[in-house]
Amino acid sequence: MITLNAVSFAYPHAAPLFSGFTWQVAPSEAWAVLGPSGEGKTTLLYLLAGLRFPTSGSITFDGLPLTRPRPQTGLILQDYGLLPWNTVLDNVRLGQRIRALYGPDGKHAPPTSASAQANDRQTALDWLTRLGLSKLAQQYPGQLSGGQRQRVAIARTLLLQPDLLLMDEPFSSLDAATRESLRSLILDLWQEQHFTFVVVTHAIEEAIHLGQKILILGQSPHRHPQIIANHCFSSPDPESHPAYPALVHTLRAAVRAQAAFSGGAA
Repeated sequence: MITLNAVSFAYPHAAPLFSGFTWQVAPSEAWAVLGPSGEGKTTLLYLLAGLRFPTSGSITFDGLPLTRPRPQTGLILQDYGLLPWNTVLDNVRLGQRIRALYGPDGKHAPPTSASAQANDRQTALDWLTRLGLSKLAQQYPGQLSGGQRQRVAIARTLLLQPDLLLMDEPFSSLDAATRESLRSLILDLWQEQHFTFVVVTHAIEEAIHLGQKILILGQSPHRHPQIIANHCFSSPDPESHPAYPALVHTLRAAVRAQAAFSGGAA
């Protein structure tokens, strides 16, 4: 269980984004965080990742306070975070190499045998094959399409078997067909591996496709989470679900109402 308890956060010399914000995420849930740009969605991911810390309040994982980035958390950013001088295979193996230095707990590096290194490499190759990237293993990020770069970022992250996957606007720059393919891939992997999943988006359609539950972040500061259950989530084609038009209407109204509520409370 992830718990944000009365969390407040503000960047230096800026208005607060969160003020006394309390929210819980159960294990293996899929969440979409929906709202306009610049209102704290990415900051919420950074707080969950341990890259930012509340100015007051607390964040806990299974009752333990979050005091540093967790090795079990995977974060995929909008620009994919690939190293341009590394091949696809080397980019995918980056997390493995860091873990070899710092260990699975981020503190104690275990000895790494030659057989373990060979197994790690084979595991990386297996992920490349699964994500349709095996023929691109020796290519560089600049030689790839946006969808291919996103698959590399997904492979690098899931290779480490995270229990929490955080994604920031993961498909916003991709064409419609690639976006749909990668959404399906993420959901297939989520169902298979049972990680907790939080994706940030400003697109209502994407929130409906990816979130069992949808957290609305309108205008900051955010004080009270507004959560909408997504009854279209389990459908193979959410847009064909009878509840889809009403849900779109509800989400649009919720974003507007949350913005008005936050603005009035500031």
